[in-house]
This record gives sequence, C-alpha cells and structure tokens, in this order.
Amino acid sequence: MIGIVQAGVSVGGLIFPPFAAWLILSYGWRFAYIILGIITVAGIIIPGLFLRRDPRDLGQLPDGASIVMAPGLHRENQNSQATGLSLGEAIRTRHFWMMAGIYSSFGFCGATFIAHIAAHVQDLGFSLADGANVLAVLTGSSMIGRIGMGRVGDMIGNRGALILSFGITTVILAYGLVAAGLWELYVFGVVFGFAWGRYGGSGFR
Repeated sequence: MIGIVQAGVSVGGLIFPPFAAWLILSYGWRFAYIILGIITVAGIIIPGLFLRRDPRDLGQLPDGASIVMAPGLHRENQNSQATGLSLGEAIRTRHFWMMAGIYSSFGFCGATFIAHIAAHVQDLGFSLADGANVLAVLTGSSMIGRIGMGRVGDMIGNRGALILSFGITTVILAYGLVAAGLWELYVFGVVFGFAWGRYGGSGFR
C-alpha cells in the first residue's frame, strides 16, 4: 500500500524532467521557473481542497470502514496501548544505529545522484535533453521498485528485501562512477532507480 502511494512521486519524476528541459531549451530558464511554479502551486492547492481532516467527517473509520463498533469495544480500543519500543528504548539498541547509519550513507549517495545526474550527463558531453531523459528513466524505474520490491518484501520479509535493495544499490553506484556511454547511463538509471525506489520510497515499516 505504501509503495503504491509513493509511486506517485515517481510519476512526477518521470514526466517533469523532460518537460522542464523542453521549457528551458524552448523559452529559457526564467519562463520555465514561472510555469513550473504555477503548476506546483496548483498541484498543492487544488488537491488540498479535497482533503478531509478526519474520516468521521465522511462517516467512516480510519481505514475506510463504516462498521459501527459497540460503545464498550470503542472504549476498550481507546484505552489500549500500542505495543513496541519507545523512542528512548529504540535509540539504545544496536539495530537502530545500524539502520540509521545505513540510511544516512545511502541516502546521501541517492540524494547526490538525483540532484546531479542531469548535470553529470551533460559533463560527459551529452545534451540537456539526454540528462533529463536519464533522470526520467531513473525516477520512472523507481516507481516499479516501490511497488515491485514491496511485493518482494511481502514474500521474503523486510530484512531480505533490505539486503537485496542495498546490495543492488552498492553495485550500481560503483558502476555509475565509470559509466560513460549514454546507454550505460540509462542502464544505471534503470537499475539504481529500481533499488532506490524500494528503500527510498516504500520503506521498511
């Protein structure tokens, strides 16, 4: 479910880099900023008008259910406490700091590539449109990773999916350092996006 929701981020990443490149090449970066700003404002305000603060405003429960619970059961659920570790307990565990370190390291690398991949493609001698297309392929393949690897996690468990995702990311980041041809950059975008979409989008909750 989380992967499907997060896939919407990749849809924007698939569409807007080529669109932004076309705007810049055709009308200049100033006009492109104005158009993208208008789209952004409209994309925030218009969907926000359809949001509801509470499911009870629509006569529903949090997951869309409309079953009316007995008063006693309702009070029992309200008084029940969630199980698990508190934040203070979690930060005293070895697993917490291991995951924090992994996410920090890979998150830094992922954010670096996302921000600079288009410029890197141009530095290798290719056009702005090529750089935008590589970025679009990367974010588009992350949409598949967000959904597909979520299903893999359901089958082999989150720990196995975590190892698989970070293992693929490690190898493809090393490959990206030596990729020089345009087709090699597209390969990097497809594989990196798929693996990055899993740990960067749907998470391991």
